[in-house]
Amino acid sequence: MAIFSSKKSEVTTPLSQLKSGKVSSPAEQQRLIREVLSSADIRSKDVGWALVAKRPELRRMAVQVFKRTGGELGKPLIAEFKDKSEGEQKNLIQAVGEFEAEVVGEVLEWLRASTNRRYASLLGYLIRSAPFDKIKTALSKLAVDATGEVRVAAISRLREDPKMLRQIGLGVEAIAVMIASHADDLRKAGYELAASLEGERFDVLLVGGLGDSVPTIRKQAASHIEKRVRDGDEVMTRALMELLGDGRHAVRSTAVDLLTKAPDTHQVVRAYLEATKGAAGWMRDRALDSLKVFGDALVEPIIKMMSDSDRELRLMALLVGASFDDPRCVEPIMALLDDDDWWTRLTAAETLGRSGDRRCVPRLIDLLEDQDCQWAAIEALGVLGDEQAIRPLARFLKHDAIPVRMAAVDALAGFQDPRVLKALTDRLKHDESQVVRDRCVEVVRAIASRQGKATDRVELEILARQKGGEHATNRLDRLLIEVRRRGGSDLHIAVGLPPVMRLGGNLERTPGGGLEADEAKELLFSNLSERQRETLEKELQLDFCYALPEVGRYRANLFLQRRGFGGIFRVIPGVVPTFEDIGLPDHVAQIKDFHQGMVIVAGPASSGKSTTLAALVNLLNEEKRCHILSLEEPVEFVHTNKQALVNQREVGKHTQSFANALRGALREDPDIIVVGDMRDPEVIRMALEASETGHLVVGTLNTTSAPQTVDRIIDSFPPNEQQQVRLALSESLQIVVSQRLLPRMDGQGRVACFEILMATTSVRNMIRDDKTFQLGAAMQMGKNQGNRTADMAMLELVEKRMLSAEDAYIRSKEKSLFENLVSADFLGDLKASGSTIPVPKKEGDER
Repeated sequence: MAIFSSKKSEVTTPLSQLKSGKVSSPAEQQRLIREVLSSADIRSKDVGWALVAKRPELRRMAVQVFKRTGGELGKPLIAEFKDKSEGEQKNLIQAVGEFEAEVVGEVLEWLRASTNRRYASLLGYLIRSAPFDKIKTALSKLAVDATGEVRVAAISRLREDPKMLRQIGLGVEAIAVMIASHADDLRKAGYELAASLEGERFDVLLVGGLGDSVPTIRKQAASHIEKRVRDGDEVMTRALMELLGDGRHAVRSTAVDLLTKAPDTHQVVRAYLEATKGAAGWMRDRALDSLKVFGDALVEPIIKMMSDSDRELRLMALLVGASFDDPRCVEPIMALLDDDDWWTRLTAAETLGRSGDRRCVPRLIDLLEDQDCQWAAIEALGVLGDEQAIRPLARFLKHDAIPVRMAAVDALAGFQDPRVLKALTDRLKHDESQVVRDRCVEVVRAIASRQGKATDRVELEILARQKGGEHATNRLDRLLIEVRRRGGSDLHIAVGLPPVMRLGGNLERTPGGGLEADEAKELLFSNLSERQRETLEKELQLDFCYALPEVGRYRANLFLQRRGFGGIFRVIPGVVPTFEDIGLPDHVAQIKDFHQGMVIVAGPASSGKSTTLAALVNLLNEEKRCHILSLEEPVEFVHTNKQALVNQREVGKHTQSFANALRGALREDPDIIVVGDMRDPEVIRMALEASETGHLVVGTLNTTSAPQTVDRIIDSFPPNEQQQVRLALSESLQIVVSQRLLPRMDGQGRVACFEILMATTSVRNMIRDDKTFQLGAAMQMGKNQGNRTADMAMLELVEKRMLSAEDAYIRSKEKSLFENLVSADFLGDLKASGSTIPVPKKEGDER
């Protein structure tokens, strides 16, 4: 029969008052409960409702009545679960725990056998809340056979009786299965079990908790481990050592942090280095980096190990000591300049250079005589920048080896002494190597800029190339040398005209008569390889890069036109342009801080994208120790290795296509991939994938604005993939630089105008939510974050008097920005000519 009666009492009684909840105070409630319990007329069915009540006092009252009346209780209780809400069922579970073990066991077994998922949750609730002695028999079976939450709850309760837990045979394998579970509660219980049991295998499982995805579990594991480390547990220390090469920085740092809690730090550090020295290079680097967590406690043991008899241990101690800005480390490191091992001497020199301590300058000057470490000593002295090193370094400007001369030039770049500027200027005039002369130009400009002296890059470059091509006999080579020496940008070869040079933006003919068709062809074909000739005659056009030794490089385009073969040779500056040279905004320099993602240089054809790309690569080359892999068609600017390792591959010469080169790039250990032209969907797809896998990708696109660039990337994919691409691009995109070239106000060439889209949080949201039409507004409002529209960039150029207001007005979208800067005559002429450019209204005009 039902034990929960729904019949309402028509007479006000203590029981009816309790059921209605109309009780004035806790004291009143206790009085009514006592009256109910003292009444002999109260039956089980009268208090059944109280078993699911929220108040525990009412549930305990009902349990007492049930116990007093006796009879079978398990099955009637079970029957009533079905009709109750989840909250009432939990209240009923609480009440069940108050009955005898037989009743509790009967309800527990019924819940365990049920296939209802909701009842499985109730079973876990019963296991966690019932008195241990009433369910311990069932727990042994549930801990072994059950799954999920029920098993977690059973094992957690069994920990109240460790002896019983051991008897059920829950060993390492079972705990390992728990730890491998996707259920957080089960993993947590597994780590707690591992902490409560002794043995090296359990320690290994517990240490694995430091890498768990749930912060509370990591903290729990670390807490258990710390107790053992503080007690000097060597087994746990060895287990932590195995995490030294873990790929996750947080895990390595936590492991080292726990090791610092050991009673004897010196012993731990030595054991740490001993365990690490045989590891693979990348693993050892990770482990040494993690040692920084030791802080000051590490200095003394590391200094002591710098004089250890073990060569490899000395070197590792040196590498660790190099990361500490502590003057106590300098003298021990200087002592290693006399080490028998050349690699240790070299590493010590590099370390002293980074230390900034001038005490080591005389020792490094002495090291210049060491052939094995000469280069490292030059670099270190350059970094330290002490004036007593100028004369010793200047000697190497005339060294026989080009790499040593280059190193000396780079080392002198940091000095302000006038003697340095004079020595480098002399070197750029007379050095036999064009590479050295070009580097001298870069350094001279940098030093002069720091000293507030103006320099002309073109004039310096012309000066650096006076030695080049002195013995050229080929007419085309002589013309190419001449256009470069005169500061020109292009050489044109056309039938019917003498060769034409573009100087200062204007075309000027060279002396002599016009070229006949045969003469032009002979002139253009004179420097082509057999393969290039065949391609030109077959396809009637040819793009390639022509390099004149000791002179420079030229981007060439040959073609067949109405009167015969013609060609244009664009002068590629030998000195790679800098941010200042081309006027790139400072915010774009953030690229050197990016470790992954995508940076896009956009613009129409012949808008200077290659020059901007070269400036970005130059910045990365100077600022980051990384591997830059550049894919170009053709290779224009040649980058020498500075801080970075730069590999340049030319499409058509070193690889078949951009796509092929990108496929191979991911196997070539690049940090930064430069894609000269993301011209087709396959290349865009591969570039986007590379940016998602930990690489910084810098590429170019032929588009006319930053928002259009974003749309172009998304639209390159099929409609069913575009939402996924939006998500990927919103996470990967870092910067879009969209540029165009405009006529300079002084008539001397053109000036670059840069539109910048920085991937702020709001911009990423717009891309992800397919609201790219709002990017223009975001660029206008995000000036402080580096964003700016083309109109804002042109306004800045007008204010700097680099662009005329009239040219800006014609090309702008927001005419109102420039209407007060142009003359009324200009606006009147536009209106009179019937121009489609909207003319702003003046006050008093008819509306």
